[in-house]
Amino acid sequence: MKFKYLILTLTLATTPLLGDVTPNVPEGTPYNVTYEQDAVALTLLGEAGGEGQIGVRLVADVIHERMKRRKMTPFEVVSQPNQFAGFMEGERTHELYVFCLMMAIRLEEGYDPFPKFSFDQFRAFKHSPIPSWAVDAKIYKNHVFFSETK
Repeated sequence: MKFKYLILTLTLATTPLLGDVTPNVPEGTPYNVTYEQDAVALTLLGEAGGEGQIGVRLVADVIHERMKRRKMTPFEVVSQPNQFAGFMEGERTHELYVFCLMMAIRLEEGYDPFPKFSFDQFRAFKHSPIPSWAVDAKIYKNHVFFSETK
């Protein structure tokens, strides 16, 4: 399985961007990437691009938990109204875009980025305190991650 993603990473790094050749995929999206995968990757970047790979994985963990609990796809989770402030806010030129894209594809496959956690919520720590009802709250850089239930 890891070999498959190495090939994907190398392919994305060397494949020219297609523009309007592929219908329903925004210009600048790498070849063979679906709109949904691109949207999840851009959302991960918009939410945690400034916090490195660990921050991205923590936000991906929130998406994974919501997928399990709500029986939704990653795209359905991130495109719900008022859930992700950074919905499609990332830039494809960002250094973490390929990592976020890999994470989006792995989420579709059911990958759990942090199996020991079950975060289903997060928020910017500097803008709001940890809610009193939060379970297992953890702070990472500018965000606090937590769950409503155990």
